[in-house]
Amino acid sequence: MARNYKELQARMDPAVVADNKRRAREELRRMGLSGVSSARQITPADLAEMNAAIATSMFGWIRIDSGLYSRPGFTAGTAEACPDFRINPYHEQLCEEMDRRGFKLIVTENPWSLEDNRGRTFTARLTRGSEASEATYADQTIAVCLAALDAVRCPVAA
Repeated sequence: MARNYKELQARMDPAVVADNKRRAREELRRMGLSGVSSARQITPADLAEMNAAIATSMFGWIRIDSGLYSRPGFTAGTAEACPDFRINPYHEQLCEEMDRRGFKLIVTENPWSLEDNRGRTFTARLTRGSEASEATYADQTIAVCLAALDAVRCPVAA
């Protein structure tokens, strides 16, 4: 028979309840799961739009059909899926391209806070002279992608 957890917790020794809460906080800190809820804010469609914007605006890929692109300089009729700039080698290529354009990348980890109900996030900041672009997100590679798009003034919905 299923029981209401709050009823069971009310009958538990207060020291055991406090110990359970302490261990749960430690586990969240260890696993970094506090950022999971904010990571769910971006949809697969948002990721596809972000990757397409990077491919076309920064690398000159040409959209042929839904999800299919051609690299610059490739012969007509060759098409491939849009690269995912969150993973290597494409993420490295993005960082190298931003460096080639004169941007300096700094990524800062923002700790989670149970008291503020805020998950761990990363802030990617790209600077070039007096220009600065930054994005904060629960996933470090997405933060870098969004900051890069902002730096080249290419808006994306995410």
